[in-house]
Amino acid sequence: MELHPYIQAEIHSEYIFGIYDKFVDEKGMVGGKKEFKDAHNKQIYDFVKIGDNLFIGHRQNACMTINIENKEAMIMWFGHIKNCAHWRNAKHMFLWGLVVLLREFPEIKKISLGDDTKIKCKNSIHRLAKYYFLRYGAMYYELYFDFKIYFQLKQDKKQYEEALYKRKKTKITKIWVKDFLLEINENPPIFIDVFGNNFEMPIEEYLSYFKQDLRKEYCDIFYLLTSAFFNSFISISLPSTFYINIDKKSKFVKYLKEKINKIIT
Repeated sequence: MELHPYIQAEIHSEYIFGIYDKFVDEKGMVGGKKEFKDAHNKQIYDFVKIGDNLFIGHRQNACMTINIENKEAMIMWFGHIKNCAHWRNAKHMFLWGLVVLLREFPEIKKISLGDDTKIKCKNSIHRLAKYYFLRYGAMYYELYFDFKIYFQLKQDKKQYEEALYKRKKTKITKIWVKDFLLEINENPPIFIDVFGNNFEMPIEEYLSYFKQDLRKEYCDIFYLLTSAFFNSFISISLPSTFYINIDKKSKFVKYLKEKINKIIT
């Protein structure tokens, strides 16, 4: 049985907030102590600030838990689920979460987080790091929010840069795809048809043909293929920790709101 999202968030935050007992009544509804609305009044979120910790949630879903230490905000939990994905998408919720964070903790100079971005398909849950690396040559938080990768060692950075170079040169072949589909006992024509008259193409170009509707329709097969290709031809441990420095709060808030407006329009 899957744990209630609030309980999952409590585990990640070491039970700092007590949010399940505070918010969820017998009917499973929420009665938060504080609320904030987005600028367009499309959705209302509950939030709780306890010491150097901030919790943001919506009804039955935990959206973000953040811990602040030495002027660094560490995002411990970010829920990529429907109500946390706001009325637009998860990017919108994340950006608004940062706006609220800066409002409640204006002294912070750095935001950090671990990337655990996943998608739930029909049969399995798939991590998205390998897809973003192959498709965009960047991780999720790099691509959408301009976060930087935290490399513990210089060798880790060098290995990652070498893998990026290798990705540019790597091509996927029609034969490899046919063999992969045979191995998993699947045969949707689209995975071969995208080659047209070509026998191979750059992996970035191949993945670009699978727009959101196709990724959703063939969700498990698509992400299994992506992961298998990455493991066969790139095969490195992808970075999972990211950060962004805040030099000027006003400038950073302006940047966040510009990002939000682009999503809206």
